[in-house]
Amino acid sequence: MKSAPTAPQMLSSKPLSATKASGLNFVHNLVRDQFHISTWLLIGASIQCLLLLLPVRAFYIRSLTLLLLGTKVADTALMTLGLKRNTHMDGTMGKVTARYPFQQASDKAQSDASTGNVAVLLLGFRSNHPLGILAPGAATITNYFNSMLDDLEANAPSNGYLGSSSYLDAGHRTTSSAIMTNIYFRSAQDVYAFAHGPVHRAGWDWWNKFIKNHKYLAIMHELYEAPAGAWENIYVGFEPMGFGATTHKVQDSEGNARWTSPVVDATRGKLRTHRGRMGLPIKTADGWHPVAAALVSYPPFSATKVSADSLEGWAEVAADLCHCLEELSEGEGDDIVIPDPCNCTDRYYAPEPVLVTNPEGGAVTIRDVIVNAHPYFNAHKEEILEAENLGSAKLPPDTKLYAYPGYFGSMLFLEAKGPESEEKEWKRRAKSAREVQEHGYCDPPR
Repeated sequence: MKSAPTAPQMLSSKPLSATKASGLNFVHNLVRDQFHISTWLLIGASIQCLLLLLPVRAFYIRSLTLLLLGTKVADTALMTLGLKRNTHMDGTMGKVTARYPFQQASDKAQSDASTGNVAVLLLGFRSNHPLGILAPGAATITNYFNSMLDDLEANAPSNGYLGSSSYLDAGHRTTSSAIMTNIYFRSAQDVYAFAHGPVHRAGWDWWNKFIKNHKYLAIMHELYEAPAGAWENIYVGFEPMGFGATTHKVQDSEGNARWTSPVVDATRGKLRTHRGRMGLPIKTADGWHPVAAALVSYPPFSATKVSADSLEGWAEVAADLCHCLEELSEGEGDDIVIPDPCNCTDRYYAPEPVLVTNPEGGAVTIRDVIVNAHPYFNAHKEEILEAENLGSAKLPPDTKLYAYPGYFGSMLFLEAKGPESEEKEWKRRAKSAREVQEHGYCDPPR
């Protein structure tokens, strides 16, 4: 695995986009995708049958097959056990992100968020013909597509083209999958200019004529534009792909034009967090983390009650014990004196839950829960500790109880002067909030 770049890698000429540079790798995957796995197995079996017709003993033919298979199994085993370099990690990098734009080479070393707009054009093509990519017209449309990419590459960056990556769809069918190419531009206006240019116009005119009598070829596109502060990316253990595979023209220290990758280290500083990469503030003007404004549940509600499960359980145990003793007393016909602390007259009752609402009349947010739940828990701190069998002696005297948003039945114990930072605590709350938003529940803290 490569480490994240700490200094810009400057190139005198524009490197090929990931789509163009994939070369034989993409062709290999495309050809493999044209047949079912059963078809490939039958092709292999047929080849072996033909080899058996050669004037060579069948033992050698079978031995060769087993030798090739054994070599691949041994190679995989050696890499799995760490006895051989894992070639699947070649070209991959650690935790990185792709920033944009760059004006000077020195910009590459900065840790600020991206400040440029980005538009992404998703172009899809698929052959619905039994012959797949060998169907009439498939090669022609491929040639038009390649000529469009060549034109974009040749005229970058003045045309706004940043780069492209291609993928095979793995979710809709087992063969003849769609080919999806993500093409990145500076803006949607650059996409419009390209679409009305002569190269794209030539391919479009051919398509309009061909499709009238050949319905088996399929194309699609989607276009999105995101302003600065509304997009970001992260790559962990990947080779450069997507926006990370784009290239950008900058000036070096001597004022010469150079090309460089937008990939930078994302293991430290602002770029290691989602909000940092988006260029958003870590805290709001009133000192609260932005996650505090998130709704505490989906669908949202206007009010909720918060209580401590441990106290509710304590009260239920006391009630059940008294109920059982009363039944026993009635059954025996004797008066049973229930000693402390199980005196039913003075048994423990849980405190009333605290009602949480939004003071502005809207849906309840994480902040609303925290503001109301923290005082509630600390007001009943001694009872909660005793019910949890922790006891005040097991925790420092300045220990406070904090609500865990989204899972009101659990509490997070934090020492007031403990080693955990405020940032880590907010990460826990953010994780809980996301789980509530996505699933309606969250796992209790561990």
